[in-house]
Amino acid sequence: MGTVFISYSHGDADVADRICSVLDELKVTYFRDAKHIDWGKDIESEVRTALHNCAAIVVVVSRQSLTSPWVPYELGQGRALRKELLPFLTSSDLDLPLYLSRVSFVTSLDRVEEYFANFAFSTDASATARVLQTPIEKIADKHADVLLGTWTGNGHQQRGPDGHPIEFAIGLEITSADHVITGQLSISMTEQGRCYEQFFDVTGGFVGGRFGWLNYVAKKSDRPHFGTIILDLAKKQNELVAEYTGYGARTDGIVSGYARLIKDK
Repeated sequence: MGTVFISYSHGDADVADRICSVLDELKVTYFRDAKHIDWGKDIESEVRTALHNCAAIVVVVSRQSLTSPWVPYELGQGRALRKELLPFLTSSDLDLPLYLSRVSFVTSLDRVEEYFANFAFSTDASATARVLQTPIEKIADKHADVLLGTWTGNGHQQRGPDGHPIEFAIGLEITSADHVITGQLSISMTEQGRCYEQFFDVTGGFVGGRFGWLNYVAKKSDRPHFGTIILDLAKKQNELVAEYTGYGARTDGIVSGYARLIKDK
């Protein structure tokens, strides 16, 4: 998904072409419906996903776009997601709606080039999850060595926008320092004949020796992939039950599920 979302009326395709050419020259990634929505894909779903994952929205404002059904929808979604709006006006005498009249705009490609040549958007998905990192030491357990080590097993996604379960292999390596869990998480699966693998950093804490929690954030991902896992050391000392809720990179929305893991000897 692109760093910049291009919102425009197809009647202004020539203006969008020129803006995209500037972004291409500056190597700024962007999402544009005509270029990035494949044949047969659900347009609204693809647009919503792109809006979730962009850092800013460049909107081509013209008489056509102000009456377009899609442009106001995209801007409404973008404002709800608190994305940065960057209006490009095709004419300075347009009668702008209130929410756009309060935002500074540009009317020349030189200004577009100047802006993006000097501004770097953060695309590190780990920034999304920093708010999850609370002072873990306050409630972390000092004695939970039984949870430390390497665990492997299988996970099962029960809930997600795609409406079907997903099975995946999971590996978890837990270490501890200063009462804080740290470690690595990996998942792998076969999807539509292709192998998908993702690696995560994990940070968390212990509660009562039997329970723990982990916040996981993808090491490298084009889209946000993060969440929280609750760990329960089951009746057997070498078996771990885990439940998770998060935002999945393979779909647009909240996902949840569980995993059963066995401790490696």
